[in-house]
Amino acid sequence: MRKFGWVSGVVLVLGLVGRGHAQGKSNPAAGFVAELVRTGVSPHAIRGTDAYGVPVVCSQGDPGRNRSHRDSKQAARALPTGSRGWECIPGVIRNDGVDTFRVEVDVNGAVNEVTLDAINPLLVAPQTPPVVLRDDGTGGDLVAGDLVYTSGDFRFDTSQVMSPHYQGDSNSPAGLDFETVGLVTIDETNGTSTSFLLDPEIGLLDASLPGTFVQVPDWDVAYAPNVVNVRTNDRNAQRFLRGLGGDLRDVTNLMYTVLPDRYHFCMLFSTNKVERLPRVSSANFFAGNFSNVRRDFTGTGGAAFDDSASYGSDGELLSVNVLDSTSRGIASSNAMHEVTHQWSAHTSATLGINDATGHYNSQCSAASLVGGFAWIANGDGTFTLDCDQGRNGSHNAPPLDKYFAGLIDGALVPPIQVGSGLSMPSACGTSVAPEYTVTIGEIQALHGVRSPGPATTQRDFNVAFVAESHGRLLNNTEMTFYQILAEHFAKSVPAADPDPYLGFNWVSVDRYFGEGTTWNTTLQPTPPPALIGIADGLGVTGSPSAFISPVSADVDFTSIRIEVSEPIDLVAGRFTIDVTGGTAPTGMTLVTDGPDHYRVDLNGPVPQREWTTIVFTVRNTTGALAEWCLQLAHLPCDVNGDGNVGLGDASAYVNEVHGANRAALVDINQDGAGGLADTSAWVNNFHGQTGLPAANGTMLPNRPSCP
Repeated sequence: MRKFGWVSGVVLVLGLVGRGHAQGKSNPAAGFVAELVRTGVSPHAIRGTDAYGVPVVCSQGDPGRNRSHRDSKQAARALPTGSRGWECIPGVIRNDGVDTFRVEVDVNGAVNEVTLDAINPLLVAPQTPPVVLRDDGTGGDLVAGDLVYTSGDFRFDTSQVMSPHYQGDSNSPAGLDFETVGLVTIDETNGTSTSFLLDPEIGLLDASLPGTFVQVPDWDVAYAPNVVNVRTNDRNAQRFLRGLGGDLRDVTNLMYTVLPDRYHFCMLFSTNKVERLPRVSSANFFAGNFSNVRRDFTGTGGAAFDDSASYGSDGELLSVNVLDSTSRGIASSNAMHEVTHQWSAHTSATLGINDATGHYNSQCSAASLVGGFAWIANGDGTFTLDCDQGRNGSHNAPPLDKYFAGLIDGALVPPIQVGSGLSMPSACGTSVAPEYTVTIGEIQALHGVRSPGPATTQRDFNVAFVAESHGRLLNNTEMTFYQILAEHFAKSVPAADPDPYLGFNWVSVDRYFGEGTTWNTTLQPTPPPALIGIADGLGVTGSPSAFISPVSADVDFTSIRIEVSEPIDLVAGRFTIDVTGGTAPTGMTLVTDGPDHYRVDLNGPVPQREWTTIVFTVRNTTGALAEWCLQLAHLPCDVNGDGNVGLGDASAYVNEVHGANRAALVDINQDGAGGLADTSAWVNNFHGQTGLPAANGTMLPNRPSCP
């Protein structure tokens, strides 16, 4: 395990079928810290260093944060002046040697050249390094002259072995990890060379892991059982972290289009990277941010308030917690650090146990993920500092955090020891004497007793994980990666196992706060009329994958939306319609709704309990012609068991992009529970083997072959 380092209703079925880290970079951590402190970053907000030696900073309380709602979304689509970014597309690949990704670097201004060198030995590069990124519309670059430099295709080297667990920690999920791609060098027009503070990372997913179910009800939202993907054009999470005007409410309001208002914490994954110029700007070091939405308690130093309505919630959402992209932000200690800010540390700075940024004094015994360390009493008035328990990582929440969360009585909180002039980390493991102590009585005298207290405080928490993507929806491999992470966050820890250590890893928080608390990341979406999509590709080199969804207001499914992963050319006049039975639509038109957005408008509804097949011709990214076979079937289902078929029967549906395995998300077979039996029932019905109780015993006929 890597720990932080130190620093001085209706089912519509659709089938779509076609005929190690980088080397050679040194990060002078001590110099970084000196620069951060010089620019005004509180030393108590610097939590140590990550695996690459870069200081980890929480931006909670940063006075430069722009939290105002934007007047113009359009103005936020381009990166602001003085910033750059990178993204791997897709951000996750399988370790099968087949999946590929490209690196895009948005330089946001004129440069001479962009290259990638010191390529990770786990990867096969598109050319002998240095890899030259292009902005001329060739070699994988999509648009010439848009200042987005693009590499060719990378893939996993199957002669290599990826880490068996996330960040090398056996308590973290198996079969996935992030790895650095290489080192980016940007040759400027003035003859100098610059780089990023944190270079591109790619997610790796073991090829043996099954894909998750991804439901795509709209252009901008997709979801799996434990994670929602929202597509924006604004990079809100990254811009918010860097103080560049991103608005988290744009993300949460999209989230609430598919989720009910029952979530207390929104954990926001960022799938791309934005950095300020120069690379050592303090905002670039922020690995996470706590954005308080609602506080419904007193006695911790903060006043009660409720701003949840602007985020799309009616008094449920407590906070939005932004995690920086890839391994930089996706760490257990980082995630729970931000969650802990909901309750800690907001006491008056006059007490001396915390500063104005919401972090405990690093020289106190709070032993919290938001600051301080464990002080072990020696019995003679001195204490030994245990620096493995506290701001760098911990097994359990300390008594002070539990008290502020309302979980325990103040009588159970020991005095907080506060030192002075301690040199860290050299003081770790040594015997020290406190300069003074702060008691719970002093805290209560200043701020009052925490209310509500242990008898009535909230102990059950629902967590919504959201992955924000820029200008596209994530593919199934990416969604599977984030689904595994979201599900693992609240995974039950076996009784015989020790409490996991929350550090630079991704372990369950099931036992962290204890005291009867529960954490749940399972989503309970409210789906629209359902669509089941299968996208196996076109069988032609360079063919795009596709997401398919019905136009939400179209109950009879006379209009179908298609979104592809790469631009395509529609070949006019080359489409036909066939049907296995019933009365099929006799005509259709293809309408371009926007970049990579297409709508199929039929002149009649899709027949019930039959297959409708539409074949049309496209020109793919290599210029070759290919035929798409679009198959639709309308199966009315009484999913909710009220004896009627209608919009209230929004049922499970699947988007089997990239060969994902099927899985049920609702009680398809109406046996009173959701599970694998529902999957079997749906699959059997799909293949015409058994009828569904939800469909009054009816079934679809076998799906015919494409013409």
